[in-house]
Amino acid sequence: MTQEESLEKKKIAVIVPSKESLEIYNTFLSRYENFSFRNYFSIDEFNEDAAVSGGCDGFIIDWKIILNSCSQEKEYFKYLLKLFPAIRVTHSLDKKEISGDFRGRMLKDRQLFDYFFCEIFPGPGKKENKSIILLAENYECRALYESYLRNYPGISCLGCSSIKEFANSVSKNSNYSGFIIDVETIMKESPEDRSVLHELIERFPTVYISRLEGKKHVKGEVRDKNLHDRELFDYFVNDICIHFIPRGIRKKKRQSIYLNVYVDFSSSQINNGHKEKRFRTNTLDVTEEGAFIACAIAVQRGDKYHLVINELKDHTPIECTVMWVQPW
Repeated sequence: MTQEESLEKKKIAVIVPSKESLEIYNTFLSRYENFSFRNYFSIDEFNEDAAVSGGCDGFIIDWKIILNSCSQEKEYFKYLLKLFPAIRVTHSLDKKEISGDFRGRMLKDRQLFDYFFCEIFPGPGKKENKSIILLAENYECRALYESYLRNYPGISCLGCSSIKEFANSVSKNSNYSGFIIDVETIMKESPEDRSVLHELIERFPTVYISRLEGKKHVKGEVRDKNLHDRELFDYFVNDICIHFIPRGIRKKKRQSIYLNVYVDFSSSQINNGHKEKRFRTNTLDVTEEGAFIACAIAVQRGDKYHLVINELKDHTPIECTVMWVQPW
């Protein structure tokens, strides 16, 4: 490896209680070639090396290390978790399953590490920008909201003046991280259009915002918090949107239809500890573009599989791709 290649790699500290645990985690970590891993078996060992190597860009910490540490070390771990991207991990007694906690999200196996490495540390060719849709009819209001958003590098904004313009502007192939909706604009829309908007954004972070009388200040409500000005945008962008996995917008209406289906993942290279990759399950909803399927094994976006719908007369397997995953 050249010195330039080494500098490009993100350095991740892996702090685990034993070599046995390290071997279990390495079955997943070996997949991520754009990272260099430094392994430690105690916090003291990490601190000694950090003074020489210059620290790291993120942490993977086994829960046993934290639970067995003294109160001072636990406070140090809290400090690290605030400063750096870090996941706290553990493995089952039979060594077949890994689970972890990252910023309040509980994930397992490859989903856990894919989210940490692919979403938090975007690699070459992966867009780092987070796109937020701004819905505001009044030009001055929209300009004011956009002036706040310019304070956040890596955030792009798609401005729309109405729900119909928004529905025509969104791209099927684009992913978005949240919505900023002007209260005055949404109140002018018809009940039918408001219903369409709700259907489209119900799975996205959303803030309802309005301009104050001075016309230079704003207030908004997000997750039951009423905030103003920079405090509002800081919370919405830095605490919510940045950590939200961008999603595409379903432009077709979703129908709650339960169909009996047979799923076959045997052609996928998934490695989740489950021997059985063929199983029967059901759909939870269906659109003209796809369906949400209950799945008991860990998969990720991009995995290929075949699907047979029992209710159809034609039982020819349908080739499908996982486009979105919602962990249970």
